[in-house]
Amino acid sequence: MSAMRAPRIWVWVIAIAVAFAAVSACFGPQTSNDYYDRGVARLKDGKYKGAIADFDEAISIRPKYSDAYIKRADAKFGLDQYEEAILLQPDDAFSYYSRGIAKIGLGQYEDSITDFSQAIRLRPHDASAYYHRGFAKFTLGQYEDSITDFSQAIRLQPHYASAYYQRGFAKAELGQYDEALVDFDQAIQLRPGDAFYYFSRGHAKAELGQYKEAIADLQTALELANETNDSDLMTFLERKIQELKQDE
Repeated sequence: MSAMRAPRIWVWVIAIAVAFAAVSACFGPQTSNDYYDRGVARLKDGKYKGAIADFDEAISIRPKYSDAYIKRADAKFGLDQYEEAILLQPDDAFSYYSRGIAKIGLGQYEDSITDFSQAIRLRPHDASAYYHRGFAKFTLGQYEDSITDFSQAIRLQPHYASAYYQRGFAKAELGQYDEALVDFDQAIQLRPGDAFYYFSRGHAKAELGQYKEAIADLQTALELANETNDSDLMTFLERKIQELKQDE
């Protein structure tokens, strides 16, 4: 049996993101309606800056696109409304929390941490605020600090599947694969239909030399991806399964 040279779990996820980006580059928005539709989707996700850019493109292609002007105004309002709310009610935890979510959507992770910290100060029993602050810290590579926040989110909300998953993810990044498995097991028990949960647990098992169990998890992830017709994820998982079989 050859020693597996498995990439770190974050590299695997980045590989999927790169594949998605390649597809997007080839088949990205072309018409004013394409940009408008993507802008609407980004607006719903709280990605205001990206939404504004898409509506700008839609308007540049079709200068009299009235709906695009309206939605662009909505996106700009989304960025400003939290500032106004905080000025009016500086002790409103939800406003800080919501602005933190918006900043995550803009990639402003350090600023989002400041907002989540303020939300936690005002409402210390909010599991979601701890979770999202942990997510921002994780994205910045602050794995140990993120684990602390995910753990607090779990203490406040014991059935928080995403918090178990992200804590396991952070532990895997620190090479704590045995502990990561415990968290992935719990996340899967709470949300058994998530392909990425099985994928991540499979990676942790592979790092521990548990190749057969890892392949089984990736096979389950593949079945779940097939159910949602996620062809890119399916292709990626099929390739990883073949690599694991060679190392088995």
